[in-house]
Amino acid sequence: MLKPATSAHAVWLWVLVASTVLTQSTVFLVRPTTTYKLLSFNADGMTVGLIAGLYALFPLLLAMPIALRAQRTGTLIYLLVAGVATLIIGAATIALAPSTLWVGVGSAILGLGQITFVVSGQAAVGRFAEDPALDTSFGWFTAGISSGQMIGPLVGGLLIQERAGGGSTSAELRSVEQTLWVGAALSMCVIVLLLFFRRSFRQEKNGLTDDSGNSDREDPVPAPQNEDPKPSALKIIRIPRVKSHFFAAIVLVATVEVLSAYLPLVGEEHGISPTWIGALLAMRAAASLVSRMTLPLMRRRFSRHHLLLVSLFVAGLGLSLAVAFINVLAFSVPMFIVAGFCMGVGVPLTMSVIAQTVPQQWRSSALALSLAGNRFGQLAIPLVAGTVTGVVGAGAAIWLSCALLLSSGAEKLLRSRSTGPD
Repeated sequence: MLKPATSAHAVWLWVLVASTVLTQSTVFLVRPTTTYKLLSFNADGMTVGLIAGLYALFPLLLAMPIALRAQRTGTLIYLLVAGVATLIIGAATIALAPSTLWVGVGSAILGLGQITFVVSGQAAVGRFAEDPALDTSFGWFTAGISSGQMIGPLVGGLLIQERAGGGSTSAELRSVEQTLWVGAALSMCVIVLLLFFRRSFRQEKNGLTDDSGNSDREDPVPAPQNEDPKPSALKIIRIPRVKSHFFAAIVLVATVEVLSAYLPLVGEEHGISPTWIGALLAMRAAASLVSRMTLPLMRRRFSRHHLLLVSLFVAGLGLSLAVAFINVLAFSVPMFIVAGFCMGVGVPLTMSVIAQTVPQQWRSSALALSLAGNRFGQLAIPLVAGTVTGVVGAGAAIWLSCALLLSSGAEKLLRSRSTGPD
């Protein structure tokens, strides 16, 4: 099980986890509900893919600048609050949207808020957590994300309840819009929480000394001598094995986002109610939460390399089977749970290996670059799959993600045989 932090000054971690649960509940309630609002405008698979791509647009462009800002600031609280406020604005815009165009605008704003909050949260873990506690700290952080991924779709599906056929009555549209407002409300109390504990996120010195008095820690990788210490995407990518870790992180996180956007569309094609779709997404997230809570126990028995390989291969295979047989709930439910468990293992491990592969002062930028890659996957995968949804069906986007998961696992396996495990 995840061990609680021993330092009395680790309040930042618990505040961050609580804030993450609420904000990610907002995100993962709003995103599937957005698909139902698009269906009320008679949107097709290509439109859903385009709107999902817009959600990833600002994160793709701004992840690195936000990370550089997080590195320079003495306190992360204002970036965290800005991210939450932007999430609320995005959810409200989608709720009020009178057309597909405004749904796209709201989705883009929602994506900006999400990336601002997550980059700032990752920066807090990279800044305040000691190296031996990275797996546990990232485990708690991503456990908060999994909790939100579980709560959001479940609450959203229950609120929307049953939708009749493929059409949408005015009552059903009001139900969708009210659900979006509930999503916005979930994040409103986070701003109060963060401001109340704002001192917990302050870095008092220019080095890596936080409020607890922790002194500068030795870089896991020596900073290049006679080189501009300011990180860049090119410098980060040139570090050995970083590209492999990025690829794994990109497909794991992008797959979660693709599921949120496309599983409601798959359910619509197969006549599965929003309540059941929300339950499937929630079960997937609950399995990820369990795996992240038990990650330290698994790490005592297995290496990061082997756990990551299992995560990629089993998640890719299990998720593809779950979507292929989604009408057979006795089979698809266990497959969603198995895939969710493995995805939950993989995401925090990729964060840890990326953080430990780069120099300490580059961690925020490296993690943000990984998130930018995630958003590129969210932008590219739905757009590519949207071109074939008419032939293959809405599951095409999810199956494409599964193929990338298996490809990442194969790449890591082949590379480990030639150069050794990570």
